[in-house]
Amino acid sequence: GDTDKSIGTEEKIILPDTLQQALLTILKTQKCIDGVKRIRLVYKLARFTGRMMCASSDAGRDACQGDSGGPLVKRITGSDGTQKL
Repeated sequence: GDTDKSIGTEEKIILPDTLQQALLTILKTQKCIDGVKRIRLVYKLARFTGRMMCASSDAGRDACQGDSGGPLVKRITGSDGTQKL
């Protein structure tokens, strides 16, 4: 895969050539706001607006390394069994 340099470090990250995925849980708005407040202690520019949502994984997985700004997709199964993203 390609390599990417982490912002503010000399560390190189090896990026995969194949699409990655992680199963996440969408968090309630207040839990997201509380999390952003904690993050602001370190990253002063962190913010949460009504147009944002947060998702988390109990397994400690995320899509942050090399995929900043990538889409968050939710699979919805209709009453007829069809699936949509």
